Order: sequence, then C-alpha cells, then structure tokens
Amino acid sequence: MKRGQKLFYVLIVLLCHACSSDYPEDVQEALKLARRNVVELERVLNYYKTDSLKYKAACFLIANMPYHGSREEVSLSNEYVDYFTTTDSLFNLYFGGMTAKQIKTRAFKIPDSIRNRLSSIYNEFPQPVYSKGKKDIETVSADFLIDNIETAFSLWRSSPLLKDMSFDEFKESVLPYRATDEPLLYKKSELRERFHSILSMEGMDKVTVPIERYKMYILKQQRISYYTERKNNLELYDLFLPSTEFNCHNQVTWTANLFRACGIPVCYEFTPQWPDRENRHFWNASPDSTGIYIPYSTPQNNLKEDWDEHLKYAGKVYRRTFGINKQAPYFLKAPKEVVPEILSLPTLQDETYRYHQTVSLELPFTASTHNRLAYLSYITRSGIVPVAWGEINSCAEKAVFHQVPLSMTFILSYYEGDSLKTVGEPFRLVSLKYIEDTPQPLTARENASALSLSWNGADLLCAEDKDVENGISYREYRCDTTRYMDMLLYRKYPLKPHLLKLHKQLKGAYVLARNKLHDHYDTIAVLSETPKPDWQTVTVKNTKRYRYFILATANRRPLNIAEIEFWGYDTSSPQGTDDMQKLEMKAAETYWNAIDEDAETFISAPTMEFELECPAVIKEMKFIPRTANNMIVAGNLYSLCYFQDGIWKEFERKKAKDGSLSFKNVPAGGVYILKNLDYGKEELPFLYEGGKQIWISQ
Repeated sequence: MKRGQKLFYVLIVLLCHACSSDYPEDVQEALKLARRNVVELERVLNYYKTDSLKYKAACFLIANMPYHGSREEVSLSNEYVDYFTTTDSLFNLYFGGMTAKQIKTRAFKIPDSIRNRLSSIYNEFPQPVYSKGKKDIETVSADFLIDNIETAFSLWRSSPLLKDMSFDEFKESVLPYRATDEPLLYKKSELRERFHSILSMEGMDKVTVPIERYKMYILKQQRISYYTERKNNLELYDLFLPSTEFNCHNQVTWTANLFRACGIPVCYEFTPQWPDRENRHFWNASPDSTGIYIPYSTPQNNLKEDWDEHLKYAGKVYRRTFGINKQAPYFLKAPKEVVPEILSLPTLQDETYRYHQTVSLELPFTASTHNRLAYLSYITRSGIVPVAWGEINSCAEKAVFHQVPLSMTFILSYYEGDSLKTVGEPFRLVSLKYIEDTPQPLTARENASALSLSWNGADLLCAEDKDVENGISYREYRCDTTRYMDMLLYRKYPLKPHLLKLHKQLKGAYVLARNKLHDHYDTIAVLSETPKPDWQTVTVKNTKRYRYFILATANRRPLNIAEIEFWGYDTSSPQGTDDMQKLEMKAAETYWNAIDEDAETFISAPTMEFELECPAVIKEMKFIPRTANNMIVAGNLYSLCYFQDGIWKEFERKKAKDGSLSFKNVPAGGVYILKNLDYGKEELPFLYEGGKQIWISQ
C-alpha cells in the first residue's frame, strides 16, 4: 500500500471513530476491531438510524460480531449447484404437491439407473477448495447485514410461528445471520427464496408441520443420492447426501440457518459428552405452541420424537447463542488459564435445567492454583472429561457450580497447566424422591438450580450418604483398599434402550417348519416372552424331521436377530440319543448375518428363510437378539480396574469361560470398569452395590 493510501485509510478510520461516539459502548468497541470494514458497518447503522427496532437489531449483531467467524471458507464449482438442482427437480417430479404424510407412505420409485447415473456424474466434479476462515467483524458487508435484517423482520411480521415472539427471543432464534462457525455462503433472502415454498406448503401455524415437511424433503433427497459418495465438507449440501458418517454439528448448523430463513425459530444445542459414551452430540430446539423449546434431531425426528430413546440421556446441555454470555468460561477464566475447547466459546449458555432436575452446588476446594475455574468431569474408559464449570472462591476454599444434574457421577477437577487434575473422590447427587420416568423438557426456569446445596470438608471425608432436608443425598465413591468384596459381572456396558425396545418386538415371533418344499408348514416354536439380551435356548417339543424353516415376527416388525442356531438329531443320528448336535444351516445372502457366527451383525427383515443340510429332528433353538456384543463373551480376556487418584488402576485380568466373570477380594466402595482386551471399545464405569452392577449413567 502506498504512503498516501495508508494516510487516507487512517483518516477515514479516525473520522468514523469520531462519529461513532453516539453508538452503544459495545458497538463502539466492535467498530474499533473492524479495521477497513468499519465503513461497511457504519453504513448499516446509518441505514437504520430512523428505525429504532431495526437499529437495535443492527447494534446487537455488530456488537457481538467480534466473537464470530468462519471455521474455514469453502469454494464449490458450479457443477455442485447443477447437481443439487437436478436432485431437487427429481423430488418435485416424484413427490411434488404431496403432503408430508403422503411422501412418507409413498413407495420410492426413482430407478437405480438414474441414481447410479447421478453418482457417476458427481464423481467427476472437482474437489471443493478450502481456505482459512475469516473474522466477521472484518469481512461482513453492509449489503449482507441489511439483507439479513430486512428478511428477518419481514418474517417476524408475516410468519404465524413468530407472531407472539418477543424481540429478545427474536434476536437469538431468527435474526442471526449465522448459527455457529460455518462460512457465510448465502444471504438469508436466498435461503428463504429456495426453501420457504417447500416447507410452508401445508401451512406454518404449527411448528411441527414445516419440520415434518423438512424431514421428508431431506430424507428423500438422501435417497435420490443414495449411491453418491460425499466429498469432504459441502456445508449446506451435506444435508442432501446420504448421512453415513455425517457431521451432526454441520447438520444442526445448516438446519438452523435454513429454518430461520423460513420463519421457523430455532436454536443450536449440544452436550459436550454423553454420560454413557465417549462422544458429544448436537441437535436443534424450537418452541412448541406454548413457547417451550423442545429438542429434536433433524432430519430423522420432529419435536421430542427422539426424547425417550435418546436426548433425555444427555448430561450437561448447552446452547450456542449469537450474543455473548459473560458467565461463560471465556470471560471468567484467568488470563493464562486453560479451558477445554468445547467449553471455551464466548456464546455458551447453560440449558441443563430444561433436561434434568438440577441444583446449585458448593464443594470444598483447597488445591493451590491461580485459576478461577474448576470443573465437574465425567469418568470415562479413557480418563476424565470436563463437562461443567464452576467458579473458585480461594478465600472461602470452595468451588460453586450451577445447574448440576442429579443422578450422574462426577469428580471435581481443575487444570494445572495443560493437565486435568482431580480433587477428592467421585460423587453423585441423588434425589430420594426422584422418579426415573419424570424427566421432560421443563417449563419454568425455577426448575433450574432450585436448590442450593453445600457440603463442607468434614462431610466429604465420610463415605456414607449425606441426606439433607429436601431429600437430596450426596454419595461419594472412594475405593477402600482395606475393605473387600466379591463381584459377579455379566456385562461391560449396559443394554442400550433402543435395543431393549427391539427385543420387546420379538415377543410372539414363531418358527414354521416342513420337510418338503410343497408340504404344509407346522408351527414348532413361539417366543412367549421378551428375549434376554444374550444367548438363550428355546426348547422345541418335536419328534418329526424337518428341513425347511421360516422365522417371522408376529407384528411384521424386523426380526433384529444377531445369531440363530438349531440343535437336534440329523438323519445320521439315532432318534432319542442324548448327544444333540448343532445342525448345519443354509440361507440366502439376505439372511446370512444371522448365521455368520458374528454377534455384531444382524438381519432386519421381518422374516427369515433357511434350510438344513439334511432333514433333522429339532429339539432346541438357540439365538441372540440384535446386540452390541457388550455381554461377557467366552474366550475373551478382560481387565477389571478401579478408579483411584484420578486414574484407572488394574485389579485383575481374567479370561471368560462363559457368560459371566467372578472376581474375589475387590477393593470395595469405588467406581469400576471392565475392559475387554480382545474386542470392542464400549465400556462404561459402574458401581457395585447389593451384588449388582449400577452403571454411572443410571
């Protein structure tokens, strides 16, 4: 840049700064960081100086702009635009004009030849080009912001879903021009023009209606592109490709942008760590007819459809807002203090109270540190993971936490440099009045931190329960190497709720058998009870020989059988012998997963047909329903560990002889984990009380 140009630029900035003294203080601070872009932002503020409400909206966006930017920039060739224009045309050709219900029930008739051709065309496209992300405060143009504000206000005035919405709620659920850290590829008006007619076809009086249309639109688009393999990150277009290994952060981000552009209020929420698995999850939340924000995971679910089987098991829950939160770790931490990345956002808002019964909690904290923050961490198979922050009061030697959920196991921790250190022992708060089935998205903020609990150092030195008048019990789990107990273990990870539901659908399933292809079938077995989640045996009262078989559910639901075996006497064995044998089975490739001796695979068809090598008298059917193979597997080597001093310590290794493991003289009273050293990674810490495993997520 030439000297004269530099001087001109400096004068312009100084002039703009001098004229900005009438702006709110936070806007003035933002403009100081805008560099050359200050001219663009000033233009937006001047454009709305005669409209007080839109001016407030512009101030809100600009004041918070320094805390936002794109993770990366993405450049896509025009071929991608043409491809998704084509798939959109196919959707309209086959499903245009239908209601969401009709789309859901209509058979998918787009030929494989078309879908394969689409895949071939897509494979020829150049790879997307990625570059370093940009800061909003330095790059967002006046035209982009004005378009965003005008479109948002137009929706606020016209959308039935927004008619009673306050300005404060509007600022977060509709107004923002971005949801998280995505590149700013489209104006709000462009997204509205493309998607509003699709989502609003059945009206916008109830939020679940356009969301259901969105579900059907996205799911059918993914079916159209079933054979198309995604190319890295395509931002918005990621929504329309098959969801295998899909980034749910990206999905939730672009769903939020798309919904807001169509007048559907929506927020971005997430859990930094599931209590029962080693990963995080992201989802959307929108207000129902009463104004309560209800979670859902698009495009698979509508409001609350995945609550019972999925989202109610989230632990700590946060919302990413557009406006900053001065109570977030970003602002509370000491100058050089380390904060875990997932909790380091300046726009983090705690929403745990909407998902769980929560309390405020004071814990003694005597560790020597210059940090201002302590953490409540989950204990996982690989160590501890911080999920909640609290402020350290060094003078009072305590740490204060808010919205602490009950019935979850935590350990107090803090950072020493880059290392996470533990304080004290694992603990959990248990409500003596708590009913397992009561959690729901809550309706009133008084449910958040309604109780304030405090335990002093003397309390924490005791391992026994600490009951308080309001019915909350503090339970600490300290592994005592002077006391011992015996353990009998059957699993390394609890049965998953969705699998238990599938097992219940197997009740009433039956087996038909015949000896020749044209004979009538006989019913030789019926599952009268819900099967157990491991190998089991069904006795067959039978004296006839059979060769051909059908296994079917009574309700035409998928079988979800992982493995099946038949035992009895073949034609070479004298009937009546005590030496039953496993019979050789044959089946079409469709059903092979049920007889491949791999409990990880399964069949999902409602019926299964198979035959024996030769006719046989069936005496027993052995099977295992669909499972994650987390029970004790005979022949596998296991390690039992206990948690002490912030780490896992191995107690004993043992090879399983059958479906259980017995351990003697285990240190009592602590938190434990059983690791399969041969196979699998799903392992969850547990407590052991009353002769039973109690998983820390329960």
